[in-house]
Amino acid sequence: MLAKKLKRIITEGKGSKHVAILFPPYIQTYVEELIIARRHCVSDTNEYLFANPNTQNRWLSGYHSVKKLVQESGIENPSLFTSTRLKKQIATILQVIDMTQDELEQFADFMGHTRETYYR
Repeated sequence: MLAKKLKRIITEGKGSKHVAILFPPYIQTYVEELIIARRHCVSDTNEYLFANPNTQNRWLSGYHSVKKLVQESGIENPSLFTSTRLKKQIATILQVIDMTQDELEQFADFMGHTRETYYR
């Protein structure tokens, strides 16, 4: 099911661990636009999609970007908005919706987890 409905790219996370990013196909249009726009401000030697424009081979930190946006939003308790909490919330939602065990296994595999890690 997920393989038919979502696109998947692999990126490096903490400690060079591979992390899957799943997105619906229409998002690819935006990614392609980003690739075109980055040519105007990012060095050709920088291979990263979310490149730091001031460097030859560095990327922007998703963690730091989200943390900054959360702090700037003015929400109460910004410390509650973390990627770990988001993963746990997604896992909870996936258990509530009508997914088969096979679909849960497939999603866990996409995310680089075992089903037992988050999807009990």
